[in-house]
Amino acid sequence: SLSTIDNLKVIVRMTDMPESMQTFAFETVKEAKRRISSNTTSTSTTNGNCGIQDLAKRIKLEFDKTYQGNWHCIVGSDFGSFITHETNNMIFFYIGREAFLIWKTA
Repeated sequence: SLSTIDNLKVIVRMTDMPESMQTFAFETVKEAKRRISSNTTSTSTTNGNCGIQDLAKRIKLEFDKTYQGNWHCIVGSDFGSFITHETNNMIFFYIGREAFLIWKTA
């Protein structure tokens, strides 16, 4: 399903997550970005990247808390990956030019 966050299209490139988990991913990213942008003292915000390390960490921790297990999150605009994940627990999507890869391992 096509969504928007902050007037930017969400483009899902690959997923095997149920739709409810996908929605959780989009809402978690939106909330994490809002919290980081309102935190003007963030020390990891560099080059206008909205603190991508903080962003990835917040997303990972929310998935850990909500869905338990070993969740991982990569946020960026230029990266490659090869991962192994639990079935029904992976999503790779873009919001604007920013990519998000979220997955769970055993």
